[in-house]
Amino acid sequence: MKDNKTTLWGSIKSLFTRLFKPGGGIEELEEYVGSDDIILSPSKQIAKNFFENKLGIAGLISFVLIFAIVFGGSAMMKYNAYEHETILGNLAPGRNFLKVDKNIDGKNIVDISSGTSFSVALDDKGEVYFWGQRPFKKFEVDKIVELTEGKKIASIAAGDNFVIAVTENGKFIGVGENSFNQAELPFIVEDDMTKPIIKVGAGTRVSAALTEDGKIFTWGGVLENNLDRIPAEIQGRVVDFEVGQFNIAAILDDGTVNVFGTRGTEVAKLPEELTDGSVNVKKVAMSKTSAMGLDDQGKIYTWGANGKFQSVPEIDGKIKDISSTYTSFSALSENGKVYSWGDGKFDLTSVPKDADSSVDRIYSDVFQQYAIHEDGTIDAWGNKGFILGTDSLGRSVSERLIQGGKISLTVGAIAMVISITIGVIVGLIAGFYGGWIDNLLMRIAEVISAFPFLPLAITLSAMLPSDTPESQRLYMIMVILGILTWPGVARLVRGQILAEREKDFVLAAKALGLRENVIILRHILPSVFNFIIVNLTLGYASSLLTEAGLSYLGFGVQPPSPSWGNMLNGVANVTVIEYYWWQWLLPALCITFTALSVNLIGDALRDAMDPRSNQK
Repeated sequence: MKDNKTTLWGSIKSLFTRLFKPGGGIEELEEYVGSDDIILSPSKQIAKNFFENKLGIAGLISFVLIFAIVFGGSAMMKYNAYEHETILGNLAPGRNFLKVDKNIDGKNIVDISSGTSFSVALDDKGEVYFWGQRPFKKFEVDKIVELTEGKKIASIAAGDNFVIAVTENGKFIGVGENSFNQAELPFIVEDDMTKPIIKVGAGTRVSAALTEDGKIFTWGGVLENNLDRIPAEIQGRVVDFEVGQFNIAAILDDGTVNVFGTRGTEVAKLPEELTDGSVNVKKVAMSKTSAMGLDDQGKIYTWGANGKFQSVPEIDGKIKDISSTYTSFSALSENGKVYSWGDGKFDLTSVPKDADSSVDRIYSDVFQQYAIHEDGTIDAWGNKGFILGTDSLGRSVSERLIQGGKISLTVGAIAMVISITIGVIVGLIAGFYGGWIDNLLMRIAEVISAFPFLPLAITLSAMLPSDTPESQRLYMIMVILGILTWPGVARLVRGQILAEREKDFVLAAKALGLRENVIILRHILPSVFNFIIVNLTLGYASSLLTEAGLSYLGFGVQPPSPSWGNMLNGVANVTVIEYYWWQWLLPALCITFTALSVNLIGDALRDAMDPRSNQK
């Protein structure tokens, strides 16, 4: 009898546990029906169905990764949409700009010169070395090694996209870009030379040469910067020179300096002591906006743009050597320590710890710096390259993809929040109350649906003043996207409410005297929430594509602010499609993968919420 009472009490206890305790009785049920038939709550069943969908999981993982990279990356980087370096335009993906040729013995190196994405070195035997990558597929700058093989080179120089060299017997060699004949010695220049070339120099589409009789010659794209107007009074007196971006600085036989080229620049305004013969200048270095001279007493003289370039750090001892990139200066003290200052772009002012002592020589050019130690080892710092290449203005494509993704994802998300909010409110009211309210709201929805989205968005965008702030333009895009896309959401919610409002739980709530807003928000809305989530995910992908289309057409996010859409503008250019694939393919893949991942999530949620998915 006692055993029967115990068994009855255990059954009653188990029954109440299964009825009122969340998840209660699962262990007991497993003994009878097996793990495949466990009774789950609706939310757990939806989650179970979703995570059994491999495509849904792939979409979720992809979107989380994209979201983390875009927003995490943008939070960690300082980005200025207006900052660019035109000279670095259209560089292919790569991070090998500073990978020095392993065959180089630093002890024997006598010169290193750099272009936009490569460097060349010359040793004391006249042999040439190359490392980095071609700045453009057809600019075969790496062929300089092949063309100089077996020849003793006396001087070598790298321009932006080309290399020139001269042999000991005066033969000129040039490779790379030759759009202004900068990579070849013109006959008219060669005819004016009465003595052999002892030094060559190169800049942005400009070449220069110094002959034994102290004369300097220039050719290439010299007209735009007046670099062809060489002062007659310096010819026959030049002992050394330095090619800058807009000017050339020549050191004369009396130790004075003469600068010619573009007039009115900061570099053209020389300090008086460098022109009156009071100091004896041995070397000159030039950045884009400033210059620096070193005299025979180890003292530095700077001129040009004020600011970081004039802020010479406190240097221990005399200066042994100086060099410059486009945005920084470097100096080597007599105790073998390197100092760098100026613009810290590409970490040009972050001197490696190894360069704190025992450095014998320094070489700098464009955005690359090299320090050769007494034992022959070489330290390199500066621009290592761009992992995803650059665009036509020299801006990093990877940085623009991250910043552009932040804008594109944000615009699509906020537009969908606006659309869902309006659509859910209108759908709930129309479906619950019906009658004339339903007819009125649905007629309004039909009128809004009749507006063509693209023509309206383009018209409104064109009406905005050209000086409209970018933030206001973004707000307009988000509002237009949200306002014109809510009717679809409203119809979906209305249809579900029409079915839900006649169910018993709604009638019971009304019988209990609950207010209508409570019934709508607390009882009906949760029952259609699953459908709203599905529509939100699928609509988000659509909004993302719409924003990309508007920006591509020029009526969305405006340059220089990046978005995945306006980064695709280059697709209309045949040259970009053929040669600069990374500029259009990468943003296109970002848009495609993001939209695809969101659609996969939406499809998986829709299937997971379908009651038929629970049937075996």
